[in-house]
Amino acid sequence: MHFMKLLHNCDNYRKVKLGKRYKTLITGSTISYEGMQLLAYIIKTISPHVTLEFGSGLSTLLISKMIPKNSLFISVEDSPEYLYKTKKMLGKPRNNIILDYAPISPLNFKFKYFLSYELSYVKRLRNKKLDLVFIDGPLGYKYGRESDMYALIPYITNRTIFVLDDSNRIDEQNALLNWKKVFVEGLETVHLEHIKCGMTVFRINNPKNISRFPFSIPKIIKSIIDVSIRKTYV
Repeated sequence: MHFMKLLHNCDNYRKVKLGKRYKTLITGSTISYEGMQLLAYIIKTISPHVTLEFGSGLSTLLISKMIPKNSLFISVEDSPEYLYKTKKMLGKPRNNIILDYAPISPLNFKFKYFLSYELSYVKRLRNKKLDLVFIDGPLGYKYGRESDMYALIPYITNRTIFVLDDSNRIDEQNALLNWKKVFVEGLETVHLEHIKCGMTVFRINNPKNISRFPFSIPKIIKSIIDVSIRKTYV
């Protein structure tokens, strides 16, 4: 389906019915029921062959049940505790579902520094292109989610669908603004602010057209200081 048609029909997610088990597993820290409906609607609509998730949990269970049987699903998590809980929730392992432990590590992109997932998981994406990316980690207030995008540039196209969770929050709003600066031809987005903490569905018009210097020198300097301070708590 063309992306704009997907966007215009986004409200159809409300018609998606999910099993009773999902409602019993929802807590204050998990994805909401409406958020799961939206994810399920997108997966049903685009039938992704390669799906990547940042931040494991209840959404991992949903995605694992919804994706086509012959597709690949990788979930990246920095918390051993959450990873263990997610593996237990999923039950019997499946060859096409990979839960990757990726501790927090410094990342540099265009001279700006971030704390993000260690990049071992990208080896699994070699010679692949992503169809769907769900961004729900790492912890936004602690590390930020902006840098998730930059490690994926070789593996995304203008057909890749992104879903950013908690997009009503200031850190996620800043991430969206910075992505629009990095990718010269911009993003096509739909923001669903009524879903718990907000969700934004988007695609990048041309992921290959990247600004040479998207970040100002003061922001680069600030990022170096911030990472130096935050790294002591990782």
